[in-house]
Amino acid sequence: MTTSSINYSKKLNLRRTRAIELEAEPTGTLVVSCKRPYQKKERRLDGRVLMVEDFNNPPTNLLTLKVPTQILQCPPCHQHYLLGKISALNLLDASKVQRIVSTAQDLVATGTGYFIVAELEILRVEVVNVFDLSNFIESTIESMISKASIDKLARRGSFVASSKSQELDLGTCTICLEEFSSSPEAKLIRMDCCHVYHLACMYPWLENRSTTCPCCRFNIN
Repeated sequence: MTTSSINYSKKLNLRRTRAIELEAEPTGTLVVSCKRPYQKKERRLDGRVLMVEDFNNPPTNLLTLKVPTQILQCPPCHQHYLLGKISALNLLDASKVQRIVSTAQDLVATGTGYFIVAELEILRVEVVNVFDLSNFIESTIESMISKASIDKLARRGSFVASSKSQELDLGTCTICLEEFSSSPEAKLIRMDCCHVYHLACMYPWLENRSTTCPCCRFNIN
């Protein structure tokens, strides 16, 4: 079973040059193009996200605009003209449109023309959640077996340290590195491999990290 989600992100790249020409009057040229790259990713059951497809198609030309000289000479007319032409594309939000217009206005203010290429990139990312039912069932069964084995071990191997016996000479719990002699009356657990630990240390170890003995890797399953 799989589910998928699709996200879009937009990025605007501007390349601009001053168009210094032999004519007495400056000219303005604006080119707007669009790239639509596509990425497909798979999110596996273990949380890994893998790239399975990365397609980067060539840009498509959306607009080539040669601004009339008389409009360049009137800043309010120039701004209104560009705003109308770019907004008609219905692809750019207001902030990106304003960025293009401001760039053109700044270049005109220097007394030269301009040649601006505005490349819009619309990235489409599809994330497919791959749900492998067979692996899920297998991991669930393994988890249930491990939990049953831990409970069985706890019932069979747990005991309470007594200051009147020899238990306090068992040495150190290699999980918390605390001497058993410093915790009389503490609950301990003896593994089938005969290694001894604090029960409070061993339970989290077996449930969250490994079903093996920390010392000898004996598997309780």
